[in-house]
Amino acid sequence: HQFSFICEDNVYCENDGRCLQNRPICFYSILCVCNDCFFGDRCQFYAKGIGLTLDDLLLYKTRPNSTLIDQSLVVKFSATFIMTVFPIGLLNSSFDYLVFHNLNSRKVGSGIYLRLSSIISILIVSILIIKLWFVTYTYMNPSINRKILRVGCLLFEPMLRFLLHMSNWFNTCVAIERAISVLQRINFSKKRSRYTAGWIIYFLPFLILS
Repeated sequence: HQFSFICEDNVYCENDGRCLQNRPICFYSILCVCNDCFFGDRCQFYAKGIGLTLDDLLLYKTRPNSTLIDQSLVVKFSATFIMTVFPIGLLNSSFDYLVFHNLNSRKVGSGIYLRLSSIISILIVSILIIKLWFVTYTYMNPSINRKILRVGCLLFEPMLRFLLHMSNWFNTCVAIERAISVLQRINFSKKRSRYTAGWIIYFLPFLILS
C-alpha cells in the first residue's frame, strides 16, 4: 500500500509518531512513522540500542509502578550482575590508566593508545551503570515525561556507540604498530610512532562521527 496522506486527526500513533493513511478519505490502512527511540505499530514501545541492549532486555520484564524488590528475576539479575561488574571494570581500567600514565610507557604510540583506551573504558563502565538505573527507573515509572526518555535514548546510546568504536580503533592501532615494530625491528622509529599516534588521535573522532 502507498501511505502518502497525513491523517487529519492523529489519535492512533503515540509518542508524537507521524500518522499516514493510504487514502485521503475512506482509508482502510494506517501507518505510524515513529521518532527515534520508539517502535511498534503505534510507536508505543521505547527502545533503541546497539544490538541487544538493556532496553531490549528490560522492556517486557520490568513491572510498572513497582519497587525494585517486586521486579522480575531478569531485572534483579541484570541489576546485580552490572553492579558486580562495575567495580571490577572500574578497578581494571584504573590500574591500566596508572600503568600507561607513566611517561616511560608512552615512548611509543601504542602506550598512548592504551592510555586513552583505559580512560574510555572507565567512561563506558560509568555510562553503562547510569544507563542501567535510568532504564530501570523509567520503565518502573510510566508517568515519566516522554521527553526525558528521548533525551536518555539520544544521549546514552550515541555516547556508548562512539566510545566503543574509539576503543576498538585504539586496540587495532596497537596491534598494527606492534606488527610494524616486529617487521622493522631496529629500524622502528619511536618518534615517528608518537607523531603518527598524535595525528590518529586527532582525526579518529571525526572519522567515527562521519
